[in-house]
Amino acid sequence: YNTDWIGVRKPLVDLKGATAVLLGAGGAAAGAAFALRDLDMDLTILNRTPAHAQALAERFGCRWGPLSDFDAIHPDVVVNSTPLGMAPDTRSPLRGDQLQKGMTVFDLVYTPPVTPLIEAAQQAGCRTITGTEMFIGQAREQFYLFFGIDVPEPKIRELLP
Repeated sequence: YNTDWIGVRKPLVDLKGATAVLLGAGGAAAGAAFALRDLDMDLTILNRTPAHAQALAERFGCRWGPLSDFDAIHPDVVVNSTPLGMAPDTRSPLRGDQLQKGMTVFDLVYTPPVTPLIEAAQQAGCRTITGTEMFIGQAREQFYLFFGIDVPEPKIRELLP
């Protein structure tokens, strides 16, 4: 089972059919791509190694390219599945001027909860979703799969540091 997609899909369900960019093409990106396509989003996967973006995009029937293609897309939704923002590399994958008011920016990095990308997105007037939301959604589903117990979301939030 992959439960990451559930943690990505739930906070974005109100944006069904939006234009989305997924940054990164690793393991978490696969779950995110599934979630975004499940929401009928017009998806482009961008990665520093375009061949990796292409391989993932071919699995999900979407577009792909290098990170430098971001400015030409004008997405409604940006999902960061790269490790950028998490120690030791605490940079943002995007510059502040690339973020526009009205965008939804979801950073799957959850340590720290407020990454440089989330901070820049808040300053730009974007709707932001932290990696904690993905963590909660996928953890809840994992707990159910492992133990058959449906833990209420507020209980998971209460247990987080």
